[in-house]
Amino acid sequence: MSGDPIAPPSPFGNQQIVREPVEGTARLAPSGGAWGTPEVAWRAALKNYEPVVRLDNTTSLGAGRVPFAMYLVSMHNRIHPVFAEAVMALADRPKSHPMNDPKLSTSLEIILDKNTGRIVRMGVTRSSGVPEFDTLALRSVDRAQPFGASPDAIASPDGRVYLQWDFHRDPVDGCTVRNARPYMLAR
Repeated sequence: MSGDPIAPPSPFGNQQIVREPVEGTARLAPSGGAWGTPEVAWRAALKNYEPVVRLDNTTSLGAGRVPFAMYLVSMHNRIHPVFAEAVMALADRPKSHPMNDPKLSTSLEIILDKNTGRIVRMGVTRSSGVPEFDTLALRSVDRAQPFGASPDAIASPDGRVYLQWDFHRDPVDGCTVRNARPYMLAR
């Protein structure tokens, strides 16, 4: 077989997601094995990442609430198959392996370009304590992009879309939309 498999149809529509390689990122081994060394490609996103979103620089979503919710669902439709595949690959590891702790969770700040839906900046705002799991979340979001142009109503004045998203090892919480927090930056 060549290339990545096509993801199953989305529960939100009939679209299928074709996963294409992202230049400069590691891929899952054909055996479903490890993602590689987390510190190399994602060093800046893992260590000393300074979030852009703060309580003192945000404003109400206002009319952007519904469009943001819809955009998050479309993002989730792209992220979920990639994240789920990576988490399922962990089943080969012993239950005692740190990556199989169901309490693992990490928070990412994701900043997107409004016009392209591509990541402008991304980093870990709260680490799981296991860099390999943090990297798994970062790579999953990176591989799932681009997310498409966003509605004007959700773009901050600088033309970017801001959100923070929690990723969990527990399959019930995984990368669910309820763990995504959208933000609008004030002028």
